Amino acid sequence: MTRMCPPLDTTTLVLGCAALALATVACLKHLGLPMLGAKAGFQILAFVLPGMVALLSAQAGVVALPTRRE
Repeated sequence: MTRMCPPLDTTTLVLGCAALALATVACLKHLGLPMLGAKAGFQILAFVLPGMVALLSAQAGVVALPTRRE
C-alpha cells in the first residue's frame, strides 16, 4: 500500500503563510495595490482565455482550426 500525503503539508503551509504576509504588507503599504493586481490578472485572463478555449475545443474535435496553406 502506498502512503497518501496529507492535504496540508509543511511546504503548503509555508507558502500560504508567505502569500498571506505579502498580501498584508501590500494592503498596509497602499490600499489600492491589491485591486491593481486583480485588474492586471483579469486583463491577462481576458487576453489568454479566448485562445485557450479555441485550442482546447479544436483538440477535443469540436471546432476545426484553420490550417496554413503553402
